[in-house]
Parts: sequence; C-alpha cells; structure tokens
Amino acid sequence: MNSNTVKRVSYPSAFIKVRKQGKIDFIIQIYGRTMNLVALHDFAAIAHHGSLVAASLETGVPRSTLSKRLQNLESSLGLRLFERNTRALRLTDDGALLLERATTLLQDADDLKRYMQTRNDAPFGRLRISVPSLFGNLAIGRIAALYRQEWPETTLEVQISDRRVDLVEEGYDCAIRVGELEDSNMVCRTMATSSAIVVASPALAKKYTLDEPAQLKSAPSISFLNPYNRHRWVLTRGDEDVGVDVRPVLSFSSVQAVFEAARSGGGFALVPSFIARKAIADGSLVHVLEGWVGGMHPISIIYPSRHYVSGRLRAFIDLVDREVKKQSEIAQWQL
Repeated sequence: MNSNTVKRVSYPSAFIKVRKQGKIDFIIQIYGRTMNLVALHDFAAIAHHGSLVAASLETGVPRSTLSKRLQNLESSLGLRLFERNTRALRLTDDGALLLERATTLLQDADDLKRYMQTRNDAPFGRLRISVPSLFGNLAIGRIAALYRQEWPETTLEVQISDRRVDLVEEGYDCAIRVGELEDSNMVCRTMATSSAIVVASPALAKKYTLDEPAQLKSAPSISFLNPYNRHRWVLTRGDEDVGVDVRPVLSFSSVQAVFEAARSGGGFALVPSFIARKAIADGSLVHVLEGWVGGMHPISIIYPSRHYVSGRLRAFIDLVDREVKKQSEIAQWQL
C-alpha cells in the first residue's frame, strides 16, 4: 500500500487516508472537514456511556481531554452532537446519525489496521471449520492436507456434518455450505454451482417409466430433510416450471445418504448433478426425466461478517476456491 492509499467507506463524501509514519495513522475527511480517528472513537465512547465521567473511566482518557476533543469535533463539523445538562449528555439528531455511521467506520478502521499490520505474516494457529458430508467426502481431505503443506504452522479441526452450525455461538471460523443459504449476517463467497437432477437405480427406473414430473407422485422417492419444502420438488425445463409433491419412503439429513440410498434402489432422488456424474457414467444410477432440472445448488464458504479475517482464514478461503475450480471430480459443477 503506498503512502496515500484511500479506502472508501459506506457514507457519502467520506473516506479514510491511511498514512505510514513509523506507525499506522488514520485521518478522516467528512464533507471536506478533517478529523483524527481518535476524536471519533472518543465521541462513540461518550455516546455509549452517556457522560464524560463514565467514558473517562472506561477509556482511561482524562475527562478534560475528552471534553476538549468533543468540542473540537463539534467545531470541525459545525454541528452540535450532544444536548448537555448537569447530569448527562443526550445525542442530538446529528449526533445519532454520526454515531450510527461511526460504529461501522471504527470497525472498518480497526480491521484495516490489523490487516496492514499482519498482511505479510505467514498464517499460523488453529482453524475450526464445518463442512457438509457431501463436500467432506469429495474434497476436504485433500484440501486440508494441501493447506498444511503450504502453511505448516497451522492446525485444522474439520467437523463433517450436515447440521448447519452457528459459527459465532459454536466457535467456528468458517463453514462450507451446499445449497441455498438462509438469510444471515454472514459474508458469503460462492465458488461454484450445480444443477439438481432426478436419478434412480437401473431396476427402479425400469419398473417406473417416467415421462413427466407429475408421475413422481406415484413413485417412491427419497427426501433430503431440510427446513424448506422438503417433500415438494420444483423441476424446470426451459421456461416451464412444475411443482411436484413427492411421496418419500426414505428421508435423510445427509445428501450423501440420499445418493447412496438411490443407488441401492431405495427410490427416486433429486441430487446435485456433480455427485451423480460418476454413478451415471458407470451405470449404477440412471438419469431420469432428462431435460428437467431442480434448480441450482451453490457451493459457498461463509464466515462472520464483522469478524476480523485472520491470515490463516484468508489463506484457507483462497485455497478452497482454487481447489474447487481445479479438482477433476468437481471441475464441471457449473452445468
């Protein structure tokens, strides 16, 4: 980063200039007016605690210093940020608006500072990762080994489960997900996508000759347990969409188990095409209702949105992305 790198932030007419002068220093310009980031940090502390005395006790900055910095900040902005009385400080409308934006800005500045200080450090320490059984069986062993070979000062703990863990509550650094993601505040990086297709064992496909999706209603099916419409399959051919309420005789919380049950003759299954490709090629599965697909299944890696992204996590994300695109068994996920 050169001596005048500019990092844009989320509100109009504002940016941070990062300057290296023996240490990292942050200067903010808002609407053409300049202030040091320390002043914004002190303002947020005063707003949070509701008084100069409480903010002074929390930050260790003398009350008189905080008061002076607050006055300078208000003067530099040409705005009154607090209504003052003898007992407490109350944010004005302008102060409330500044605090809302300042919270994000301070976090961005803190993340940027840590990134600048650690960007050249080799990854080290432990990563805790959650992956679904489908991805675990196909790729995670190779990826984990490659990661350790490249970064020997790291250790990896990989939990293989189709349960969708709470990353923050359960202490995971990241998770790999196959399929649509529920709304969340996680950062998501999609690495590939795959369509879903209907498959069955050769014997079952011969017993039930299916020409249209509606015929699935009278055939045994295998269902993947999930929070969304688990017994309703929506199949698409061109501009035509057909919803089918299937009759599951087997239900699993693992896509891998659904696949294995279908290959063993347990019923018709709707599975991501990349997992069925080899079985279709060797004849242990038959692709039925060709031309109909069950939507796209993204393969994504997620991590907490406001969490500091360590060097070891950045390195892992980049490696997973490369390997997903490179490995032969998943090179054609995008169909």
